[in-house]
Amino acid sequence: MSIPFIDIVAHFILYGIVAYSGHLFLQRKRLNLFGLIVPFWPFLFGIFTIVEEGLQSFSPLRTFSFLDGLFSLLGILVGYWLAEKVEGKHKNN
Repeated sequence: MSIPFIDIVAHFILYGIVAYSGHLFLQRKRLNLFGLIVPFWPFLFGIFTIVEEGLQSFSPLRTFSFLDGLFSLLGILVGYWLAEKVEGKHKNN
């Protein structure tokens, strides 16, 4: 018996935790990318996630999953958003 959609739920939660903790650990570091200011860790982790998921299509032992990649990126966005919210509350106190 397996839990339905556990893989995409796990991707969302785990990638969200890593994005959240990494963004706070690096003290909300920003990166200037051709005039566009982006959060350093969520951006770097997002690029890694896209590359890593894409490379799985070349491995005979792994399978590419668009949903895994999508929910990983959504987890990164939510983790980043939550880190910004938590950090904002600390600055207001």
